[in-house]
Formats: sequence, structure tokens, C-alpha cells
Amino acid sequence: MAIKYKDGVLLGADSRSSNDMYIGDRVSDKLEPIHHRIYCQRSGTSSHTQMIAKYVRMYVDMQANELGGFPPVESAAHVMRQIIYSNAGSLSASMICSGWDPYKGYQIYSVNQTGFH
Repeated sequence: MAIKYKDGVLLGADSRSSNDMYIGDRVSDKLEPIHHRIYCQRSGTSSHTQMIAKYVRMYVDMQANELGGFPPVESAAHVMRQIIYSNAGSLSASMICSGWDPYKGYQIYSVNQTGFH
């Protein structure tokens, strides 16, 4: 869950990771840092969402180096959407990309297999 308010974005996620019918890990961290002020929340198959976050982090780091500053949150969400949407049949992943940048301020993007909102 992500909530945007006047002075920021509030992120929340559960900590359970399930394997079929039982809980495999009770202390799984589903909040993943992408950049200094960009985070994603992971939902779906852990290995899929962790790898997506890793690729997005790599892309955003390259973009930050090119810009010499903060990368756009929307750009991170677009990369996330491209990876998930292009592999919709083989990935089980829904993610929320949120954060702050100097271009549009605080933002929240919900990314799933149909695109993002």
C-alpha cells in the first residue's frame, strides 16, 4: 500500500512470504530501494520481483549518472512496466513504484501485467 500526502509518500507492506499453502518466511522485506528517493513494493513471486527490482535499479543508476542528479520516478515505473508487461505470460509480479524527484514531486505508480496506473 502507498499513500501520497502533502509532505511525502507513506509506504507499507506485509512481511510474509508464502509457498503454496504455507508461510515460508515470516520476515521477508517487500520494500526495495531503487535509488536514493525511489522505492518499490513487491508482490508476486519473490524471485521474479527481486530480479525486476535489480534490473530497474541498474537502469535508474545509469540514468542518474547521465543526468548528474535525481532520476525521474516515472522513468523507473516505465522500466518496471516494460519488463513486467513484456513478460506477462511468464512472470508473476505486481509492483508499486513510488518516490520523489525534482521534476514532478511525490509520485506513486502501480505496475502490473496490464500496464501501470
